[in-house]
Amino acid sequence: MKNHNIKHFFTLMTILALSVCACNSDPEVKAAKDLAQRVIPKHSSHIKFVHLEDSTDCFTLESKGDKIVIGGNNANSMAFGLNYYLKNYCLTTVSWNVADPLYMPEKLPSVPAKISHEAKAKDRFFLNYCTYGYTMPWWGWKEWSWMIDWMALNGVTQPLNITGEEAVMMKVWEHFGLEQDEIRESFTGPPFLPWNRMMDIDRWKGPLPQKFIDRQKDLQIRILQRERELDMKPVLPAFNGKVPAAFAKRYPKAHIKEVTKWDGFEDEYGCWFLDPGDPLFAEIQKVWIEEQTKMYGTSHVYGLDIFNEVDFFEDIEGDDWDPEVLARISHHVYETLEAADPQAVWLQVGWMLYFDQKHWKPENVKAYLKAVPDGKVAMLDYFCDEAEIYKINQNFYGQPYYFCFLGNFGGNTNLSGDFHELSRRISDVYQYGGDNLMGLGGTLEGFGVSQWLYEYVLDRAWDLEQSDEQWLKTLANRHVGKEDPSIQNAFKLLADEIYVKTTYSGICPIACIHPCLEGHWRWTTLPEVPYTFEQIAKVWALLLESPYDTDWYKFDVVNIGSEVIKLAFPSERDAFTQCYYKRDLEGLKRHADNMRHLYDLWEELLSCHSAFSLKNWIDQSRNWGDTPQEKDYYENCARVILTSWGGTGQLTDYANRQWSGLVHNYYRARWEMFWKEIIADVEGTGPKFDQKAFEKRVREFELAFGEPSHKLKWTESDKDAYNTACKIACELGIIDRSSISIVPEPSIVVKTHGNIPLSADAAIFASTPELKELIGTFNELNDKYGAKVWKSASNEKKAQLVLYLDSTLEKEAYTLDSKPFEGKIEIRGGSKHGVWNGLMTILQLTKQNPNQIHGMHIEDSPAFGYRGAHFDVCRHFFSVDEVKDYIDILALHKINTFHWHLTEDQGWRIEIKKYPKLIEVGSKRKETLIGPLYAMIGYDGIPYEGHYTQEQAREVVEYAANRQITVIPEIEMPGHAQAALASYHELGCLGAEHDYEVWTRWGVSPELFCAGKEETFKFLEDVLDEICEIFPSEYIHIGGDEARKTRWEACPACQKRIKDEGLKDEKELQSYFIRRIEDYLNTKGRKIIGWDEILEGGVTKTATVMSWRGTKGGIEAAKLGNDVIMTPSTYYYLDHFQTADPQKNDEPLAIGGYTSLKKSYSFDPFDQLTPDEEKYIKGIQCNLWTEYIPDYKQALHMLLPRLAALSEVAWSDEHRTSYEDFVKRIEDSLIPLYKSRNYNYADYAFQNPPIE
Repeated sequence: MKNHNIKHFFTLMTILALSVCACNSDPEVKAAKDLAQRVIPKHSSHIKFVHLEDSTDCFTLESKGDKIVIGGNNANSMAFGLNYYLKNYCLTTVSWNVADPLYMPEKLPSVPAKISHEAKAKDRFFLNYCTYGYTMPWWGWKEWSWMIDWMALNGVTQPLNITGEEAVMMKVWEHFGLEQDEIRESFTGPPFLPWNRMMDIDRWKGPLPQKFIDRQKDLQIRILQRERELDMKPVLPAFNGKVPAAFAKRYPKAHIKEVTKWDGFEDEYGCWFLDPGDPLFAEIQKVWIEEQTKMYGTSHVYGLDIFNEVDFFEDIEGDDWDPEVLARISHHVYETLEAADPQAVWLQVGWMLYFDQKHWKPENVKAYLKAVPDGKVAMLDYFCDEAEIYKINQNFYGQPYYFCFLGNFGGNTNLSGDFHELSRRISDVYQYGGDNLMGLGGTLEGFGVSQWLYEYVLDRAWDLEQSDEQWLKTLANRHVGKEDPSIQNAFKLLADEIYVKTTYSGICPIACIHPCLEGHWRWTTLPEVPYTFEQIAKVWALLLESPYDTDWYKFDVVNIGSEVIKLAFPSERDAFTQCYYKRDLEGLKRHADNMRHLYDLWEELLSCHSAFSLKNWIDQSRNWGDTPQEKDYYENCARVILTSWGGTGQLTDYANRQWSGLVHNYYRARWEMFWKEIIADVEGTGPKFDQKAFEKRVREFELAFGEPSHKLKWTESDKDAYNTACKIACELGIIDRSSISIVPEPSIVVKTHGNIPLSADAAIFASTPELKELIGTFNELNDKYGAKVWKSASNEKKAQLVLYLDSTLEKEAYTLDSKPFEGKIEIRGGSKHGVWNGLMTILQLTKQNPNQIHGMHIEDSPAFGYRGAHFDVCRHFFSVDEVKDYIDILALHKINTFHWHLTEDQGWRIEIKKYPKLIEVGSKRKETLIGPLYAMIGYDGIPYEGHYTQEQAREVVEYAANRQITVIPEIEMPGHAQAALASYHELGCLGAEHDYEVWTRWGVSPELFCAGKEETFKFLEDVLDEICEIFPSEYIHIGGDEARKTRWEACPACQKRIKDEGLKDEKELQSYFIRRIEDYLNTKGRKIIGWDEILEGGVTKTATVMSWRGTKGGIEAAKLGNDVIMTPSTYYYLDHFQTADPQKNDEPLAIGGYTSLKKSYSFDPFDQLTPDEEKYIKGIQCNLWTEYIPDYKQALHMLLPRLAALSEVAWSDEHRTSYEDFVKRIEDSLIPLYKSRNYNYADYAFQNPPIE
C-alpha cells in the first residue's frame, strides 16, 4: 500500500511537470507572457495565458484566485485580450509612444464573470508608407519593440514593414551590375525614403549612408522576428518598376520611362520606371523576392504600388484611360510576383483610386483588379473616413479588401476626424461590404494626437458588444484611471462637437502658416476647423476640473490646451490686419504683442509633455550618426521634413506640427519677420510691405532653418502640465478662480460646474485614525466661528467630506476637490498638517455659505515652511483663554508657529519650579508708565502682575498642537533680563547688593545677565531644562537683541571672561554667551533662534537668525549660510500705526511707525538675494509687542487684518495676484469670521475710499 501511494504521487508529479513544461514550451503562450513582462512587468506574474484550440481569432478572460486568466487561439488574440483587460478593468491605456509611462493600479482588479469575444474581421492592417517618414524614420529597437507590442495589444495582424528595404535593393541592383555608390545615390535621406520607394522622388538629401542601410537591415530582422512571434503577417515590399537612373543608362534598350515630376521637385530628383511588360521586370522581381526572403523571410503578402500620384504609360495618357491597357499592366505585374512566389498575394494601396478618381472610373478599376486571379490581389480602401471607394466599385468586384481609416496627414498635431460618421461607416461595411471584406485597418500618415480613434477602429474589428457611448466613457476613464463624470463629459464633447469633420491634408492653424494679412497662404496650411474657440475651451475647462497623475491626462491637458491657444490667434491676426489698413501704429504693436504673448503661452504649455517636442525628434535623428558630420546630416533631414520639405516649396509646412521648439524657433520667427516689416511700413522706417518679396525672404529663412548651424532655443520642460494649463486657462478666461475667496490665496483654484448642497446632516469621514483626530478640533472652530459643523460618518460612502493622506504631496500641501456630480468633497494632504490646512479652507468656504460648496479643484502648498506670529505677554499680560483665542486666529490664517514672548524687563511670565522667585518677584511690577515713553507723563501707581503655571503652558502647547501650530518659547538673554535680575540679584553685573526691580517703564534697560559668572549659565541652563520639558519645539528662541554693553564694559568678571577666552570685545563676549547657550540646547536636541543682533561678534552656522531691523540682518545671515526668518519691523511690527494720519483717523496709541495693510502685503522676502541665497529664507513672521496694548481688544485691533497680509505673503508669495483682490478676499472670507466673534479688527482698508 505504501509503495502504491509513492508510485501514485510520482505519477501525479510527472503529469504536473509535463503540463508545466508543455505550457512553457507553447510558443504562443510564451510570446504572450513575454509581451506582458515587457508592458506590465510589476503585474505580469499575476497574468496567466492559455492557448485555446480555435480557428477563429478569439479570447477569453476570467479571474481564478489571484490570477487573471486570458485565453486565446494565438499570441495575438491573447495580447488583444490582455489589452481588453487593461482598458476595461485596470482603466489604463498603453500609448504607442514608448516614452509615455503607463499607469497601472496597485492591485489588479478581478473579473466578476468569465467573458469571451471573437474577431469580426479576419485581419487588421496597420501603418502607411508615409508613417515611415513622418513618425518612424529615427526609431531604433526600443521604439519598435514597444510599437510591435502596441500593435499586438490592439489586435493588428498585418503591419506594413518597409524598414531596411534599401539593403534588399543594394543586393538587387548589384546583381544587375550597378556599383554601390550608384545605388546609394538614388536613395533619399531617411525621412524621405517612403516617397523614394513609392516612385515619387530620387536622390533628395541623398546619398543614403551605408551605415544607415546596414543598421536598418539589422533592425528589420528584429522587427520581423518579434512580429511573427506575435502571429502577425508582415507585409513586405516587392519590385514596383522603379529603377535607379544608373540602371536606365546601363540598359538603354529596356522599356524605361521617366516618371512625371512629383509635387514641384526639380528634374534632377525625378524617377525612372520599367514597364511591367518588359522581360527585365520579371527578372528583377525574381531576384528581389529571393534576396528579400533570404534576409527577412516572407508572409507571401507583398505591397506593390505603381500609381502613387504619378503616371508614366504612353498608352494611358489623356483623360480616358483604356481598361484593357490597365488590365494588361496589372496582369503582367502579378505574373512576375507569382513567378517569384507561387503563393504571392498582391496588396495594393487604394489611394490612387481616391486621389485620381477622374481616371480611376469603375470600369477601369474593375479591369485592373479582375486581370489578377481571384483572391490574389487585395485592396486597401485607404481613406474610407472620406471616400468609401468600395461602394462605387461594387465591393472591389469580389477581390479581398480592407476598410481603412487614414485619419492623419503629415503627422499634423490637430484634432481631426469624424467619430460618429466613422462609426456609421464601419457598421455599413460590415452590413453591406460583402464576404470579401478581409478586415479593418489604420493607414495614418503620421501618429498625430488622436491615438484613440485608431484604438476605436481596431476594437470594432471584434464583437466587443460595446455601444459608442460605453466605449467613450471607458476611454475617458482609462485616460485618468478612474470614473470621473467631468472627464467623461469632456470626451463626449470631443466626439459630439470637436471630432466632427473628416481629416484632410494641410490642416494648419493661423499661427503656423506663412504670415499674411488675409487668407491662409496655400493648400498645405488650411486653418479651418469645424468647432469654435468656445467649444474647445469648454472641453479644456472640464478636463481641468480635477487633476490626475496619469500621463494620458497630462497629454490631454496639453493637447486640448494647445488647440485652445491656436484658436485665439485668428482674431488677433485679423485685428492686426485691420490696424494695417487703418495705418494704426499703436494698434499694430498692441496686437503683435498679443500674438507674441500667445506664442509664449503656447510654447510654455507644449513643453510640459514630451510628445510635443522638437528637441526629442532632433535628438533621435542625431543618435543615428557617429561623427559630428553624420549627426548634422541626420538633423538636417529631420528639420527639413517638418518645414520646407523639398523641391520648389509646394510641400512646405505639409508636415506642420505644434511642438515646443518648433512653435518658438520656426513659426513665431516667421511671424516676427512679418510684424517687423508691417510695422516698419506704417511707422515710415521701412518700405511699403510687399507680400511677394516677403515670401522670398521667408523662403530663405525656411531653408536656413533646416541647417543644424541655425541655432535653436529650447524651453525647459520641467513644469507641471496641469498647473501650467490652469494658469493659461485663467488668463484666457476659460476657468474662473477669482470668484472663490480664500485667504491665503491657494496656488491653484479652478472653479468647476455645479454646487454641492450641504444639509444639516452633512458628514465627514477620515480615512485613517490619525486624520480622525482632526475632526473634533475642526468642529470646535466651526462652532466657534459659525461655520458648518459636520456630523461624523461611519464610512466613506455616507460622508460628503472625506479626508485622505497622499504621500505624493509635500508635508503641508493639500488638494481639495469639490465634485458636484458625485456629491463629494475630498481633501488629500501630504500629512495630517496638510489635511488640516485643507480643513481651514473648508471652514472659510462654509462660513461664506453654510448650505453649499461650489464645484472646484484646489492645489495648494505654502511658499514657506515657517509662518509665524509673535505675541508679547510680558509688557502686558494676557490670560490663557486669550492666548488660546489668539492661537485659533492663527489657525484660521494657516499660521503654523506661535512665538510666545515670555520674559522681559517688565515681567517674567513662565513658572520655573527651581527658581520660584521668578514668579514671586519677577512676574510683578509696582506700576506702569502712562502714555508714550517720550512724553514721560508719569506712572499709574497700580501694581501689575501675571504669570502662567507650567501646567497652563502645557495646556497651551497641546491646544496649539491640535491646531497644527508649534509653540516656540522665547527666554530673553543676555538683555531684557531685568525682571530675572530683580528676582535673583546675583545674576547681574552689579551683584547681589544692588537693588534691582522689575522695570516699570518702556524702552530698553541697561541691565544684562553677567557673562562673567558661571552661576549665570547654571541659572539659564536650569531654566532651559524646564522650558524644554514644557515645550517640545525644535527651536527655542533666546532673544539676543538690544543688549547694551555698558554694564559688561565696567564689569570685572565680564572683562576677565573676555581676556580668558581670548575675545576681542564685548560683541564677541555676546557671541560667546550665545554659543554657550546654543551648545547646551544642542545637547538636548534643540536649536536656537535669535534676533539679528546675535550676528554681532559672529554666529554658528546652526543658529537661525530672526531679522527684525529691516531685512539687512537677514540678508547678511543668508549670505553667511544661516537660516533666516524675515520679520522686518517696517513691514511686520504690528504695534505700529496703521494709517498715515493716526490722529485724524482716531487710531489708538501705538509705539510709532506706520505699517499699513497694503505695506505688509507688499513685502518681498527675497529682495536683494541671489537664487542660491534665497534657499536660506525659511519663513516670515509678524510681531505684536504690547507696550501700548493694555488689553486683548486692542491687541486684536493691531493684529487684524494685518495678520492676513503676513499669512498670504508667507503662504502664497509668487502666487499673489493683486492687493485689491486680496482686500476683496478678506472681506469675503475673513471679515465674516472676525465679526462672528466681535473681534475689534481695523477696518481702514475697507472704507470707501480706503484709508491708508
